Amino acid sequence: MRLNLDEGLFDAIDCCEGCLHFTDFPTMGSGDVTLSFWGVTLVKDLWPLSPSILKDGQDTYIAGFSRFTFHDVVGVSLSVSLYDPAHGYREFLRRQNEIVSVERTWRETGASGHEYGFQCVCDWPFGYCGTTLWVNGPAELDIDLDHRIPARQYCLAPRLYACPTVQQLMLDLEHK
Repeated sequence: MRLNLDEGLFDAIDCCEGCLHFTDFPTMGSGDVTLSFWGVTLVKDLWPLSPSILKDGQDTYIAGFSRFTFHDVVGVSLSVSLYDPAHGYREFLRRQNEIVSVERTWRETGASGHEYGFQCVCDWPFGYCGTTLWVNGPAELDIDLDHRIPARQYCLAPRLYACPTVQQLMLDLEHK
């Protein structure tokens, strides 16, 4: 199902439990940007559309990939604070007591636009991610309604529904 992200809909979508699938992040000048997320949550109390989209009328976790598409992108900022494999990915990687982060910003000179921000896990490089896009055109979210579960179900059993990258890390840590 494709949803247009206008008039408050973006505010009803939470990606903090999600995982940005970072394989082919765009370069500036491409115009359109598509980001794939595993684990988008639709927040019931902020939901402006038909409640039938929500699973059982509750906060709804999409246990699968969803795609955000932004048109006429004029800027992108990405910051990933890396998790430390030596500490089982439970802490941030530190050098000289500072968190190690990878940062990159692409922005056309003097560009402005509607700002969309995400806070989530990034699957590569593996860490906690803050991403901002500046967009002059429309934005959409594609979700698979067959992958909806009540968010409470995810919270009770995250290992069953988390991003495959995170599931594998959980298994690896159990066997150490």
